[in-house]
Amino acid sequence: APKQRAANQALQQQQQQQQHRQARPIAPPAQPTKLFPIFGGNSHPPPARAPAPSAPARSAPAPSRSMIPRSDPSNDFATDIFRSPEAPQQTAASPTHHEIDKKEALTWQYPINYPRRDYQFNIIRRALFVNTLVSLPTGLGKTFIAAVVMLNFFRWFPKSKIIFMAPTRPLVNQQIEACFNICGIPQQDTVELTGHQNADMRKDMWTRKRVVFCTPQVLQNDLKSGICPAEDIVCLVVDEAHRATGRYAYAEVIRLLEPLNRDIRIMALTATPGGDIRTVQQVVQNLKIAKIELRTEDSMDLQQFVFKRTVQEMVVPCGRELGEIRDKFVRMMKPFLDRLAKQGVLRTTDPGQLSRFALLQGKESYVREHPQHSGTKSFILKQISICMGLVHAYELLTIHGIRPFFSNMDP
Repeated sequence: APKQRAANQALQQQQQQQQHRQARPIAPPAQPTKLFPIFGGNSHPPPARAPAPSAPARSAPAPSRSMIPRSDPSNDFATDIFRSPEAPQQTAASPTHHEIDKKEALTWQYPINYPRRDYQFNIIRRALFVNTLVSLPTGLGKTFIAAVVMLNFFRWFPKSKIIFMAPTRPLVNQQIEACFNICGIPQQDTVELTGHQNADMRKDMWTRKRVVFCTPQVLQNDLKSGICPAEDIVCLVVDEAHRATGRYAYAEVIRLLEPLNRDIRIMALTATPGGDIRTVQQVVQNLKIAKIELRTEDSMDLQQFVFKRTVQEMVVPCGRELGEIRDKFVRMMKPFLDRLAKQGVLRTTDPGQLSRFALLQGKESYVREHPQHSGTKSFILKQISICMGLVHAYELLTIHGIRPFFSNMDP
């Protein structure tokens, strides 16, 4: 009798297993984008192994607790490059205040309508989880990387905002078109904001749109006036990030955001991170970067994509009105620059070759060479401060146009 009962139980179990296999649903058809698990980088991860008896099983973080690891600018960024690329396991962070789509947050998307390049895939996988400075030679897909990161934050955080900053309006327009072609973020959720729009219009756009393309000056002004909802920003892309030195608008934007919203993923793009280690360090600190993804034309994973190219310089003349203003402004700057050149603070008096960072370097060198306090030293330091403002105004005039120039000069 016991043997008969055991045989009946085994037969019932076989029948139940067969019914379960027949009732299993058919897998849905493949989607146009490939999905990858958040806590792993392979599209087909190996089957999970049972943990050893002496080691307790490790559970993945609950998807309902959205984790945005914050960068730590106090760390030495040079050593940070060699840390483990598995970013989700690196940083212990408190849950973010941004509302998250729990279903979408289980995976991240990668477009398959473009050929897959391993270096792009690897950079994207890391940049999703840690503030990253991406340095790639021109033409090797920095915009593609940024667009994919933006797409995934657009999916994960349905009520938060993604911002792409570029230093000039032509670059802003170029990036808008490129992002549309790459990842297809809905146009009804996207807007370009400029200084030509009045504050009420920009405030309305900040309320209704989720993806914003603008120059850093626009974002800086709207943060100061309070019409930009800083607490809603979840992803910030910085193009031409090597400009984020001194008091340039990129650095000012981060300083304004830091006390208002610390749950922001920052991605910085550049082809030339800086001429020396101090410049790169300043960019890293100003943008709160925690990891640098650096590739050169000699990098092994770029060799098959680097081709010989011809570089042709084209000088585009400015308009007549802007040219007249520029020439008068240069004549006004000349006495100040000549004084600094005579004191050895500057090597050139050409405003087109000057930058505020060059003035800072000249100031540091002058202070080291003249440690004693004197009337002449105080006078030269004041002249340097004046020239800092003049060089900034010259950059606004020649890069952004007449209106930003006059807005800056208006007391």
